[in-house]
Amino acid sequence: FWVHSDRERAGHLFMEEGMIHIVNNYKGGFYGFVSSHASNTFALATFTSFLFRNRIFSICAFFWASFISYSRIYLGVHFPGDVACGALLGFVLAISIFKIVTIILKNKQLTVNR
Repeated sequence: FWVHSDRERAGHLFMEEGMIHIVNNYKGGFYGFVSSHASNTFALATFTSFLFRNRIFSICAFFWASFISYSRIYLGVHFPGDVACGALLGFVLAISIFKIVTIILKNKQLTVNR
């Protein structure tokens, strides 16, 4: 599913005022809420952190997700709130999917052991 709002992206709103620097004239689509980059990277970081359960890996994964998410603000294609909501959405979806997968695997294991 896609979440959509009628608020223009940062690059479209502030370009004429010189408040942001546009790289290679890329401003993204006209509207953008939530950041799919933030959703996807935080979902991957969360899911793999639960899967591997390794502290160093988790720190690196969330640092990577934060760096990618920040780049969306730096490039002027999202507002900070777009990125924060995207990160939250990815985090919640990853936890939900991980719990569903865990339940399915436990049920499958119970039927195999019978």
